[in-house]
Formats: sequence, C-alpha cells, structure tokens
Amino acid sequence: MSNAEDATASVELNDAAREIPDSVSTKRGILLKLLIYSGLLGIISVLLPNSNRVIDFLLGLPALVLGITWCHVDANQREYSLGKLMRLGLIFAFVLAFPFYLLRTRGLKGIKTLAQAILFVTAMFACMLATSFGTLFVGYLAGAWDLEL
Repeated sequence: MSNAEDATASVELNDAAREIPDSVSTKRGILLKLLIYSGLLGIISVLLPNSNRVIDFLLGLPALVLGITWCHVDANQREYSLGKLMRLGLIFAFVLAFPFYLLRTRGLKGIKTLAQAILFVTAMFACMLATSFGTLFVGYLAGAWDLEL
C-alpha cells in the first residue's frame, strides 16, 4: 500500500472510532472492570476460604456498584430517568430490579439483553473459577497447599 492509502485507512479508522459514543465505551469499560473484579474474587476466595458474612458483603459491594453504574450510564444514553423506586430496587434487590429495568428501557428487546447479561454473568463465574484453580495450582507448586491431585 502506498502512503496515501495508509493515510486514508488511518483517517477512516479514526472516524470510525469517533462514531462510538462515550457512553458505549464507558459501559464496555464497566463490563471489563466486572470481569477483572470477578477474577480477583477467584483469587480472594482461595486466600480467604472461610470468610464470614461481613467479608462476603464487603467483597460483593464493588460488583454491585459497577452494576448500578452501568445502569446509570445506560439510562443516560437512552435518556431514561431512573425514578427513586428503581434506584432503591437496583441498590437493595439488583437481581430483581435489573430485568425490570431492561424491560422498561428496551421493551421486548430487553429479553435479548437479559439473555446477554446472563451469559456475561456466566463468563464472570468462569473467570472466577479459572483464577481460583490457577491460584490453587500456583500455591500447590509453591508448596503453600498440600493438595491431593
């Protein structure tokens, strides 16, 4: 390719990158943070195997905050006003309020988005499980745990 074609291709890529709204990239960033955090939870679950309710609550808070943040960014993108009841529902009963939020903002297309969210949560559990096994294996190789493999 010539220099002119390279320049044209890079300008087209820059234009395509500008077309992605900030809210979409922000939502993707939040989802990436959720995946990273689920990986960290896998490591923490191995290092703190006998945790209590307070520790479990504190470890779950960042995931809840990220989930609520995603909903707020999505609501702003869709120009949807989250009412007080919806906000309280997202804070205290996220698992119940989130599907309702998706149906309110998307109509029947919310079912598809809910299915994608369930797949994403499955990926989060897979990431957590993988880091748990990885941590156990590294600990076993280092002699920190005496596991029967």
